[in-house]
This record gives sequence, C-alpha cells and structure tokens, in this order.
Amino acid sequence: LSLSLSLFLSRSLSLSLALSLSLVRWLKLRPSAAFFAAIVYTYAGAMLGQLVHLAVVQGFALLPWMVLIQLHLSRVLIGRRGETSHFELWRKALPGITGLGVIWGLTFLTGEPRSIAELELLALIVVATEMVLHNGVAQPTWFGRLRVLVANGVGVVWGVAIGLVQMLPGWAFIGQSQRADITYWFFGSGSLQPKWTALLLAPESFGGNSALGVPHFFMHYNLAEVSGYVGVVALTGVAAFFAQLTRRGWVGEHRVFTVFGVMVIVGLVATWGSYTPLGHLFHDIPLFGRTRLQS
Repeated sequence: LSLSLSLFLSRSLSLSLALSLSLVRWLKLRPSAAFFAAIVYTYAGAMLGQLVHLAVVQGFALLPWMVLIQLHLSRVLIGRRGETSHFELWRKALPGITGLGVIWGLTFLTGEPRSIAELELLALIVVATEMVLHNGVAQPTWFGRLRVLVANGVGVVWGVAIGLVQMLPGWAFIGQSQRADITYWFFGSGSLQPKWTALLLAPESFGGNSALGVPHFFMHYNLAEVSGYVGVVALTGVAAFFAQLTRRGWVGEHRVFTVFGVMVIVGLVATWGSYTPLGHLFHDIPLFGRTRLQS
C-alpha cells in the first residue's frame, strides 16, 4: 500500500511539473525561468503541505493546465478575426474546450470536494479577468466575450458529465454529511487571521510535517491550511510585477500576467475569509460555499 501511494504521489507531482512548465512556456518565459517556476509550484508550498491529502495534490496538479487552456481560449475567441468564419473560430477552439472538459472531469474523479472547489474559484478568476482586461488581445468584442463564456460553459458541462460517474453514486449521502448545511461560521472557521499571513511566506517558521528532521508544527492552525510558500525569488518577481502598475493597469508585455496578480489578491482575501467584509461573497459561491475550511 505504501508503494502504491508513493507511485500515485510521484505521478501526480510529475504531472504537475509538466503542466506547470507548459503554462509558463506558453507565456513565453525562458526555459530556465519556466523550469524553476514549475519546480517551486510542484515541490513546495501547498503541494508539500497537502501530502496527507493525496486527492488534493492530484487536483492541484491540474490547475496550471486549466489556466493555460482558459487563456488560450480567450486568445482565440475574444478578439476580432477579420474574415475568419465562425466555423473556423470554433474549430480552433475545439481542442481547448475538449481539454476543459477533461480537466473538470479528472478533478471530479478525484472525489475530493476541495480540489473541485479550488478549480471552480480559479476558473471564475480567470474568466472574469479575461472578460474585463482581455489580456493579450488588442481588439476584444462583446460577441467574443460571449464566445469565451460559452466555451467555458460547455467545458464545465462536459466535465460534470464525466465526473458524475464518480459523484452520482454517493450523491444521496451528501445530504446527510457536513456539507448538507454549511453555515457561514463553519465555512469561515479556518480563516487565517491577517496577522498570520507571514505563514504563507514561510509556513515552517513554527515547525513542519516532521520530514527530514523538521520539528512538528506546533501552532493551533493546521499546517496544511497555511501552506502557501512560493519562494523568495518568486516573491521578488511578484513585487517587480506590481511595481510596473500604471494608471492604465499593466501594459505591454506585462499585461498578459495581470491574471496572476488578480489571483494573488483574490487568494489573499479568500484566505482571510471571515476576517474581512468580503468573506460572505465566497460563501455565496455555489459549491465553493458548501466546502468547509476553504481558507
């Protein structure tokens, strides 16, 4: 059993590494920078803290590809294309829509509600950002935005249809579980106090998971709920990116990374949860609001 779990985990991490690398290379970063970013995402932070929840690691491994596919679909569908026919546009978008369905389906098949909820929130962030800021597209159209929404909707429906193979047999039990009635207090009970945000930068300041001789985590928080470390180099990159902000937002080659800046901001607010006035908004999101300890 231990060998099987180790193989499962190693395959999930290898998948995460490959998908992370694909996303960053699509964003036209140099191979060395892309490889470093993929290594940090795969073998640090949330991945490391969630080793006790294998299905969460499996779901996290799929997140980079979801972002890649959504950004690709936005690039294909949201702008003007001159004489390009609607049939040609949808033909180019079909592989991306299929990929969305596969990613959603695989996440549902993990059977892990937190993975599904995280994918849902991430998808909402990317779609909303693309609707407003249309990164990398010079001439967005309202009809193009509608195409993006339709493409994402079809991908979700397709993925749900795949995932029902896993979820439908246990659907009746959900009504008898904790998730039948998630109050706002219970939803936000794991919210991280803003003063402890430093734990996201160095989660093992108060101990870790006892691996490699690291002392056991001794704070009252669960280590798996505060594991957001991304590395000093990555934080330097984030700081440099936010330093490029202008009155018109990010411009030029920096604009395509705006969606990740939005992820940072929304992610922090979601982590603080009920300690902010916006905590109720996350509780009102379908499915996401019915999953405990989303911080």
